[in-house]
Amino acid sequence: MTDQLDVLRAPEAPRATGGMTRRQAAVLGAWAAPAIVLVGATPAVSASSTAVHSVTVVRAGGVEWSSWEPGGDGHAPGMRFIQSGTGTNTEIATITFTPTTLGAAPAPSTIFSAYDALVINPPTASGSKLLYTVSVTLKGDKAHKGITIKDNSAANGSYAVSFGSTSATFSIRGAGINDQPNQVATPARSS
Repeated sequence: MTDQLDVLRAPEAPRATGGMTRRQAAVLGAWAAPAIVLVGATPAVSASSTAVHSVTVVRAGGVEWSSWEPGGDGHAPGMRFIQSGTGTNTEIATITFTPTTLGAAPAPSTIFSAYDALVINPPTASGSKLLYTVSVTLKGDKAHKGITIKDNSAANGSYAVSFGSTSATFSIRGAGINDQPNQVATPARSS
């Protein structure tokens, strides 16, 4: 009668004459793969930041239309991009502009004054709205950069600004039009 253990036992593989056996290579290979994955995942965790981005409207009065002096950008309404937290971070802000009068899309430099090396990209049309984007890089806690609206009739209309997890709206009327005061209101409204 045949011993049952002999039937269940696999025949021995021939021994290697030098180096590593196939079994040792398989065991090492099984341990090597997770180590590579672990090393690949580590930098993503260490690159995290505590920064939170937000946008606010500046010099925009309130719910009623209020006048603003066209004497310079220091008096003009606009938007401020703010970072709370640490690190140097870049995020895209989107400015959706709905002009009062339809026509050719104004170049960014026609209706905006950008500060601190901000570059506003030319708009893309989406129906009656114009979408401007700007890449905003902020470094450190309470860092901020801003854009103001120019005293130009092409700037009249409503603005919706998105940055980080926040958004803000405001409207401009009377800009660049003789015999009419420049006015601003937030939140955005129709004339």
